[in-house]
Parts: sequence; C-alpha cells; structure tokens
Amino acid sequence: MLALRRLTSLTQTRFYSSGAKLADIVAANTKITLTSAQKEIPPNNQLVFGATFADHMLEVNWNNKSGWEQPQIHPYGNLSISPSATVFHYGLECFEGMKA
Repeated sequence: MLALRRLTSLTQTRFYSSGAKLADIVAANTKITLTSAQKEIPPNNQLVFGATFADHMLEVNWNNKSGWEQPQIHPYGNLSISPSATVFHYGLECFEGMKA
C-alpha cells in the first residue's frame, strides 16, 4: 500500500509548476563527451554483472519547474548526491520497519 501511495505522489509531482506542461526527454538533443582512454571490450563470456562497466554513462537531470533537461553522455565517473536525498530516508525507514 505504501508503494502505491508513493507511486501516486510521484506521478502527481509532474504538474507542480503552475500546471504547465513540462519538457520531455529529447534524445536528438543528447550532448556526447567521449572519454580520452577507452577500455577494450571484453568477450561476452567474461562479462560479470556488477563488475564490468561501460566507458560512458547517461545523465539526464530533471526539475519540477521545467521538466527534463538535455541528456548528456559523458565518461564513467562518480555520482554526486545530497546527504538529504530521500533515498537515504526511505532506506532507513525500511530498516526500522523490519526491526518492528
């Protein structure tokens, strides 16, 4: 039931900006920045889930005023995330719920 309520609130988030239609993702506008040192592609039988990674990653930012921003493909790297991100709060709540 919690997941259903959460999903409903996420779908309603789309129209917080005065009811205006928000921008969708436009793949044709993707900005591509290639890495300077590409790795060799391993054979299929050597690919390991969670251990073999691509040289690049896709990033598309979203905000509740304008919607989706320009997609970007850039070299693989670390993600930056706010310490107050909801994902941390939700994880803690799951842990506390399992203890009860």
